[in-house]
Amino acid sequence: MSPQVRGHVEDRIATAISIEARQATRANVLGHLSAYCTMSGLRAQQLMTERNVPLQILEAQKITHQIVTVYKYLMDAYVKDFVFAPVLQYLHKIDSNCNKEEVALKILPEFNRLMQGLEPLLQDLQRLIATSQNPRAIGFLSTQIHLSRQRILERLSVYERIWLSPYLQLTEELLCMPWQRVCTAANRHSPNSSAATIVMKMLPLTDDIARAVYQRALRTFPNHISRQGRIQSAPVQTSSLRDLSMFQTYIWLSLLESDLSVIKNELLPLCLLVFPCSNVRWQFIQAGIQWLSEEIYPNLTSQETLMFSSYIKPIQMLFRKANPEEVDLVDVNSKLTVQLG
Repeated sequence: MSPQVRGHVEDRIATAISIEARQATRANVLGHLSAYCTMSGLRAQQLMTERNVPLQILEAQKITHQIVTVYKYLMDAYVKDFVFAPVLQYLHKIDSNCNKEEVALKILPEFNRLMQGLEPLLQDLQRLIATSQNPRAIGFLSTQIHLSRQRILERLSVYERIWLSPYLQLTEELLCMPWQRVCTAANRHSPNSSAATIVMKMLPLTDDIARAVYQRALRTFPNHISRQGRIQSAPVQTSSLRDLSMFQTYIWLSLLESDLSVIKNELLPLCLLVFPCSNVRWQFIQAGIQWLSEEIYPNLTSQETLMFSSYIKPIQMLFRKANPEEVDLVDVNSKLTVQLG
């Protein structure tokens, strides 16, 4: 990149995250937020109706209202407490891994504060799901949040999307991925323990492994169509990468906890309740679990491979034996014990 082009890009980035620009983005999003979330809720309800398990109207409205509250909090935080401010100091030298780590160390504490403020709002959402009489309510929630985020981002400029997307994605990650529990479980291990060594080695590869598995899915199931669209479409790619990252996070949590119950009581029931709403074939999920293991193995030593195998093989067996067409939805929902973070 020439110095002139680089300078132009840096100027555009700096302008896009000025306080004035962030305020304009917030006003733009909030002006349409209720409509975005309502339309996404109607679409999520339509998908559930096709599965003959729609939510009651009042229940769906309460969830929509709480999602709007969550996004309002995030938009306020985007203006008042911009977590990416340290990036501006490194725009001219962020290419090196050393500087990337330095930037990350400055950003992460800010994200932690953002997560702490967001957590009570997400707990309110989870309480709505926990008290629902509809066994697929959690599928409605995850679908509506995903669709709402898409609606918000697709109407923004590319520079706005770069900076706002991580804020909105945080909601999905906190609801879907037990990052905080992974950190807590890792802290119980000595840094040199086998489990901690594997997890610390593999966590930075999460995105790369998810992308590799998604590419295998493209080659193996090129004609797969879910209710979000064809497997090649951008919405399906985004949700697939998120789900593949979620699978990995749960696998590492089970390894750190030396227990498969998190898979039996959380990940598997969640998949059985959510994926049928999107018309994702169970064969697709089973293959994904298998491919994840095949992408992980080459990164492990022979001793680490033995330890990982003792967990991943029973996990693969759980998913092979499961069949969403034969599952008792009420029973599965009653056993679902997903915890925030």
